[in-house]
Amino acid sequence: MTPPEFSVRRATVEDLGGLKQLWERARLQVLDLEKRLTEFQLAVTPDGDLLGAIGLQIVGKEGQIHSE
Repeated sequence: MTPPEFSVRRATVEDLGGLKQLWERARLQVLDLEKRLTEFQLAVTPDGDLLGAIGLQIVGKEGQIHSE
């Protein structure tokens, strides 16, 4: 069995630089998304390189994607 090429984890403050670059390239509102940092799940390589991110807002038993 081969090891996974990436893993998914919750964003931390250390990820903010890479996320800002993704958000700017996608022409998203960086200042608004920065406030929602912990809502993001990241796909990262085993070396820690950021591949992509998705923002999920959970309210009660419901959730919605707000950024990808």
